[in-house]
Amino acid sequence: MVEFAVTLPFLLLLCLGVGDFGRLLLHAVTVAHAANAGSLFGAISNVNAVRYSERQDLAVSDAENVQHVNPITAVADIYCDCPDAPATGPADPNAFSCSGTCAGYGTPRVFARTQVNQTFGPVAPIPGIPNNVDVGRMVYMRVQ
Repeated sequence: MVEFAVTLPFLLLLCLGVGDFGRLLLHAVTVAHAANAGSLFGAISNVNAVRYSERQDLAVSDAENVQHVNPITAVADIYCDCPDAPATGPADPNAFSCSGTCAGYGTPRVFARTQVNQTFGPVAPIPGIPNNVDVGRMVYMRVQ
């Protein structure tokens, strides 16, 4: 009985930790899939790529099974680059104008970019584990 009384708090803590870790994985996969859905819709054509509000709504509705915990935020835009241009990286949204031309290449490559974020919180606060974890994903897909 003494051993059970000593080990019970550790078993409960372990069960809560495993449950929260599983929930965190569910949220991470759902957020990644929502970002993928928004970018996939934009990658269909140049017309769909600039339909930002529809892509954001699609991403948010795709993650409806985890929205009861914390709201999902989605941002959709386009990113353009030239194959021969210096690598500025997609982190700079103003790195290259989509209306310009690439020297020796022609029109720039256009990518549909969707970023989805959510703040995840555990069921019960556990010492040593953060109370809120930001779960986010950004997906790029080349527009056809």
